[in-house]
Amino acid sequence: MSRTFHDPGALNHRMGLESLLETADGIGSLDKQFQPVATVWAALEPKRHDERLLAQQIDEQGSHIITIRFRPDVATGWRFVEGDRSFEIVAITDPDERHRYLQCHTKEVAR
Repeated sequence: MSRTFHDPGALNHRMGLESLLETADGIGSLDKQFQPVATVWAALEPKRHDERLLAQQIDEQGSHIITIRFRPDVATGWRFVEGDRSFEIVAITDPDERHRYLQCHTKEVAR
């Protein structure tokens, strides 16, 4: 069961929040770029480590839950950045449905 934060001191990682901006590149495909939205305090919780065999190669993917104070504008596809690490948001939950915190289920991706 996921924990619900009641202590703002648990949000001890300063992370950049970036939105996904997709634009047509003129030859029929989309150019994906990220645009900074905010810098937020977050709790970074490693959830699991998956290792899968894809196309005869091992694919390793770390999965984390990043908890931040509630923001109504956060969407899947956005990402958090901290240093040289990047976490793509794949799902978002409001753990107590009181608009105090968001738990962003993420996967770590290459920048």
